[in-house]
Amino acid sequence: MNFPSRRSLIAYGIALLTLQAQAGPLMLDAMVGQALSGAPQLTALKKSSQAQEQDALAAREWPDPKIKLGEEKLPVSNFRATDQTMDVIGVEQMIPGGKKLTLASQANLLSASRLRADEALSRLTIRRDAAFAWLDAVYARAQVRLLKQQLDQAGKGVDAQRRALIGAQGGVASVLDAERLRLLLNDKLQQALADQHKADAQVARWAGQVELPDTLPEISSPPTLAMLEAWLERHPAILIREQETALAQNAVDQARENKKPDWDFELSYGRARTPGMPNTLTAMVTFSLPIRPGARQDRQAAARQLDLDATGATREADLRSLRADLEAAYTDWLSLNRRLAELDAGLSSRADALVASNVAGYANGALPFSQLITSRQNRLDDAMTVLALRYQRVRARIALDYFVPSAASFQEQ
Repeated sequence: MNFPSRRSLIAYGIALLTLQAQAGPLMLDAMVGQALSGAPQLTALKKSSQAQEQDALAAREWPDPKIKLGEEKLPVSNFRATDQTMDVIGVEQMIPGGKKLTLASQANLLSASRLRADEALSRLTIRRDAAFAWLDAVYARAQVRLLKQQLDQAGKGVDAQRRALIGAQGGVASVLDAERLRLLLNDKLQQALADQHKADAQVARWAGQVELPDTLPEISSPPTLAMLEAWLERHPAILIREQETALAQNAVDQARENKKPDWDFELSYGRARTPGMPNTLTAMVTFSLPIRPGARQDRQAAARQLDLDATGATREADLRSLRADLEAAYTDWLSLNRRLAELDAGLSSRADALVASNVAGYANGALPFSQLITSRQNRLDDAMTVLALRYQRVRARIALDYFVPSAASFQEQ
């Protein structure tokens, strides 16, 4: 049996350590990048837009000509092919009237543009949803980390109270209070672990099974509300409506072009089977005749005009809705910033100082153990409140990025 050499084992170990050093938790930007690169709906939209572009090239071409082969003037009384019967071969070409081919090609190009706008909107939605999934999973980990720290302290408190009880320096009530706190913390931890498991399932949808950090990211401030509102006109959701308006206008133009007739040109050659009869050449022109345009073509054009008016109204409604969503998201961002600034500065330090004071008071016999337990519970509640505000603040910032397609607001901590 051949064993690897010592040098090979050392090289393998170095390579393994290098890979482990390079590996790390998946940060937000990387999460979004993986979600975008692996999204099948983006590939589907891209392929569909390319298909419309190919259809646009085909739509501007004339229809294929038709070849006609047959017999003319074949008597049905005696079926004698030498009695004025002719062998006929011909070609027929239909030419659409007016600008019908051009408009049909333009309709396909406009559909391709709409699909590209759909792709841009899907990118924004995927980026937002993937970022939300990542944030939820990281927030759950931050809660788990905090609760484990508190649970470890609670366990030490239970042990200390049991030792005090054995040494006749404490009471049963103090032990029960300490055990109650540990049970409550463990219940909160189990709930946080369940939330983490559910959040990880959403992350796996976008990036598979990955390692994630347990600390919320630092974020930069968004553009001003005025700048974001100015960009709404070019938001993909609005661009989709504009492409639909252009398609509706194209449908109006096509309906009006339907008044113009299509032309059929036919040229055929007939070879006589009857001796002495001449061969023939036939040229025919056929075209449609709109004899009642007011009853059909004009009504179709009027219907398409109503569709066009509807698309304009839909665009305005979507723009108003988008503007309202932006203002609500920006209000959340400003409010959470103010609330976090007020609470984060003094809440944690005051809670720590209160616990330290109560510990000293309990050690001196001036305070009951239950009051110390209450102060520790309050400190945990304060820490969870600040953590929740940080989470909501990051979530509000992600929501604002939906209105800035090119924004890069996150920095890895």
